[in-house]
Amino acid sequence: NASLWCKFIRTTDNCQMDEGLINYLDVAFCTFKPKLLPLISVIYGLWLIFLFIGLGTTAEGFFCPSLEYIAHNLRLTTHGLTVVAFGNGSPDIFSAIAAFTNSNPTASGVAVGALLGAATFVTTVVAGLVATTQSFTLAQRPFIRDMTFFIAAAFWAFCLLYSNEITIYSSVGFLGLYFVYVTIVIVGRYIHQKQRSKLRKILGDPSNDSKPGVPSINGTADENSPLIDAIQSTLHTFLHGIQPINRDEWTNSRHVFKLLLILQAPWNVVCKLTIPIIILSAPLRGWNRPLNSISLLVAPIFCLFATKGEVETCGSILLNGTFPLWALMLLIGTVMSSISWLQSKNDSPPRYHGIFAYVGFIVAVVWTYTVANEIVNLLQTFGAILNVSNVIMGLTFLAWGNSIGDVVADVALARQGFPRMSLSACFGGPLFNLLIGIGLPCTITIIKTGKPVQVRWVVWCTVLCAGLLVSLCLSFIVIPLRKFQMTPAYGCVLVAVYCVFLIISLLTGLNVI
Repeated sequence: NASLWCKFIRTTDNCQMDEGLINYLDVAFCTFKPKLLPLISVIYGLWLIFLFIGLGTTAEGFFCPSLEYIAHNLRLTTHGLTVVAFGNGSPDIFSAIAAFTNSNPTASGVAVGALLGAATFVTTVVAGLVATTQSFTLAQRPFIRDMTFFIAAAFWAFCLLYSNEITIYSSVGFLGLYFVYVTIVIVGRYIHQKQRSKLRKILGDPSNDSKPGVPSINGTADENSPLIDAIQSTLHTFLHGIQPINRDEWTNSRHVFKLLLILQAPWNVVCKLTIPIIILSAPLRGWNRPLNSISLLVAPIFCLFATKGEVETCGSILLNGTFPLWALMLLIGTVMSSISWLQSKNDSPPRYHGIFAYVGFIVAVVWTYTVANEIVNLLQTFGAILNVSNVIMGLTFLAWGNSIGDVVADVALARQGFPRMSLSACFGGPLFNLLIGIGLPCTITIIKTGKPVQVRWVVWCTVLCAGLLVSLCLSFIVIPLRKFQMTPAYGCVLVAVYCVFLIISLLTGLNVI
């Protein structure tokens, strides 16, 4: 009975989606007739794809550039490992934060499934695809170091899940383990570079002086670009900045990628209108006077509505019982936008242009978290419609969706002649996502609620952890025995391991075995 379903959804706490902008369960079971549920499911599926594209677009095009500038501005060169990993893993991290902090206690299953599922997928399928591009030899010490930490992290995750709760000590311990890993990497690089420097002096190798310098990424050499001279009017400057699709990229793309560019276009427009951005490699560091002024105006009010959810809720919040909070946000945006406009020119950014990166970083975080929330809520809805657990939805759709970028980037990098770098990313990235993806959101949740995070242990949580540990231990044993040689044959073995893991996970999750 449709009315009973609707009543159950509206009166059951676990069916409420307070953190999201849309209550997908309510729309599916209360707004439309039951016979339209298949059509609603198809629409939700298309919307899910669009949200995944938005998550990747926001992270890659707006979050990462702001993070890159902040790292450059704060001279965080020695900590680039963490900065790059955070940028690349931001979709996974924000999806985990959205799931663990969700008011629905079963949503944490989505995060667990996604983190463990993505880690297994990247370390088997993506690593296997990288290996199939060519045969190559791995760097021995970095491989052993990464695998040791990864196996330790996976085993610790298993212990936490088995205990049914994550305490503040465990969550902070996960963060601490990653920073120990980063420290060892930095110290190891320092010692290695020092040894190489001594060797060069002994051999009299002048390569240090003769090597061409790495091209600067701050864009200062291009600040007098002819493009800036050509775009003189404010309207032309705005239209040039707001265009959602790069013409050169469109011309050089195949039909499938052109479709992707079209789907990315709406996200590019709304993000450009709300996120002030600095691009180190662009002329004038991406300065666009009208577009940046508009984004500064809109950013505060957007953050308010995105974090509070409903328009009615935001409109009812009063400061001292009289002044609306939305009016204060609009006033702050107006002041920032006016100062930026009055103290700059179309071809000359203000002296404090660097501050835009910090504002953009905050707004990009809000955007990414908002989209991740919608994805988690939508996956929960699919789980209810299909009668499938949240962990399976995280293990499959969320894990695959967040790993698409790893597949494309790592395989392309390997084909360009950098297979060792690609394979390092296949282990270093998921290690970061697992440690920070559990440590950070659980720490936030525990501080927020004052209680440990409850994780319901089910039998196939063992399958998830066992699958990851088996794949890691297999590589940890086989690769050294093969004298650290990666071959296409072993790449096929890794892909086969994932297929077996996925089949067993699905059969266990569906109570077939």
